[in-house]
Amino acid sequence: MGGAAHAVIRNGRLLDIAGHAAPATDILIAGDTVAAIGAPGLAAPPDARVVDAADRLLMPGLVNAHTHGHGNLAKGMGDVWTLELLLNAGPYINGHRSLEDKYLSGLLGGLDMIRSGTTACYDLMHEFPLPTAEGIAAAARGYGEAGLRVVLAPMVADHSFFEAIPGLIEALPSGLARDVERFRTAPAAATLAALRSIVTGWTGDADRARIALAPTIPLHCSDAFITGCRDLAAEFGVALHMHLAESRVQAVSGVRRYGKTLTAHLDALGFLGVNFTGAHGVWLDDDDIARLADRGCAVAHNPGSNMRLGSGIAPARRMKERGVVLGIGTDGASCSDNQNMFEAMRLASFASRIVGTDHRSWHRLSFLAAHRRGAADGDRGQRPRARPRRPHRQAGAGLQGRHRLSRPRPSQSHSAQRPGEPARPQREWRRRRQRDDRRPLRPRARALPGHRRRRFARQGR
Repeated sequence: MGGAAHAVIRNGRLLDIAGHAAPATDILIAGDTVAAIGAPGLAAPPDARVVDAADRLLMPGLVNAHTHGHGNLAKGMGDVWTLELLLNAGPYINGHRSLEDKYLSGLLGGLDMIRSGTTACYDLMHEFPLPTAEGIAAAARGYGEAGLRVVLAPMVADHSFFEAIPGLIEALPSGLARDVERFRTAPAAATLAALRSIVTGWTGDADRARIALAPTIPLHCSDAFITGCRDLAAEFGVALHMHLAESRVQAVSGVRRYGKTLTAHLDALGFLGVNFTGAHGVWLDDDDIARLADRGCAVAHNPGSNMRLGSGIAPARRMKERGVVLGIGTDGASCSDNQNMFEAMRLASFASRIVGTDHRSWHRLSFLAAHRRGAADGDRGQRPRARPRRPHRQAGAGLQGRHRLSRPRPSQSHSAQRPGEPARPQREWRRRRQRDDRRPLRPRARALPGHRRRRFARQGR
């Protein structure tokens, strides 16, 4: 290979997760392949292009295990809403997209991700009323121009949101119920035919953009539609991705409709396997986790959107301990506000601390290794498992911290006087303040004079 195809990265520091170090390292690249990694001064062809990485950390690209490209044009379009309110708003947020819109969705999302270290993603892309080869190609072109590898999974269903939740239409006022009943997705047969056409006609570079299938949510899909997607995936060797037990509404509705959990129902349909990724998994029980592990499935953990939408915290540690392949995703920008994987990892670590007080079970830097696996490759059967770090020793912190009293105090015994009111003693002022604020005072501190309160605070009582 000619020297013009070579590049050498010098003066950088290579991230070593297992060793908790970042030694000075040079990297030689031949074409699109890392040819050698070595100490500074690594031999390179004399005409190789030199990339100065001084003051830079070198690390493998991150993989965003779950996102929605169409959400990149919908940032900030909603705030205080649950998943169900977001799904209800979906048609007006994501509808009427042109091919240029779909291209820009891929480009903007790709740029948002690559600037924070993400080089591959798994995108569940929505088109209405049917997925199209042209729309998928437009999004792939956007991702390609941004420099990302992508698995594009048309997100499909044969039931609307209003049909999916048992009793929802019946609970609506009659006029509104008639309106939502008119909203229909494409028939299952038409959607499956469109998917077959996309898979068979795909001509994209398999190393840059692959196709998968994403029947969106079990409740939004008939059993025949789910098994149709299963059979299509098996026929063409593509992956499957589905939102699974993301919200309490979904979990409860699944038991009402199927008489079992959503995961148990998918397992009975033969849908779970090594090519399956379930997104979220917030409301999985231990039996569900065991099913996913035993079938070799993966779960994409999306702590940012789960907190943003109030869905809950996924039992990610239990999944990992049971052997479920675990990745981290940002989810769509319309429900997580960004596509920053470092923020997603940080939130995953913090979320694990909410569900348990044993610091040894909290997620740590080993989660980085979970994302370097090929979550966007559609072939998780070959992905190595992340090695857990040894428990980190932490210095014991005393429970008696030094805190100042947070409540403002009057400087004199007769202060906080309102215009036209007689002076009130301090005790009466504090009672009035407590009644107005509805915030309890610390019982041992409330009657102390000012100098005693300051001493009280310094002693941490």
